[in-house]
Amino acid sequence: MAVLLISLSVGTASFCSAGFNVNHLDLAPEFAGTLMGISNCAATIPGFLGPQLVGLLTNSNNTLGQWKVIFYISGAIYLFGAVFFVLFSDGEEQPWSKKPTALSQSPVNVIPNDYHHTKLQDQVPNY
Repeated sequence: MAVLLISLSVGTASFCSAGFNVNHLDLAPEFAGTLMGISNCAATIPGFLGPQLVGLLTNSNNTLGQWKVIFYISGAIYLFGAVFFVLFSDGEEQPWSKKPTALSQSPVNVIPNDYHHTKLQDQVPNY
């Protein structure tokens, strides 16, 4: 029974990955790799904090009750993440990642306005 439940949980976790991994491309196609790196960096924090927490909770009290507490904490973290994603996620490209429009790409006029009114002969020194 335990193998079946673990297999189902790992299998259904792929639904979660398919939902948020593609969101990086939706938010900022040009910066999807950078966003993925930042989110993966944040996602590794539970990988080293989790065993520390388990060690603290079960070190002197390795009972079934303590393990239930650990699983409740894990479930609460997953539930918080799911609710947070549902409430605050967005699939629209963010304004900071959009390419500039043609109007903002036009070259800046670095020539002063009065330059066009002077004659070229006045610009060249006589030798």
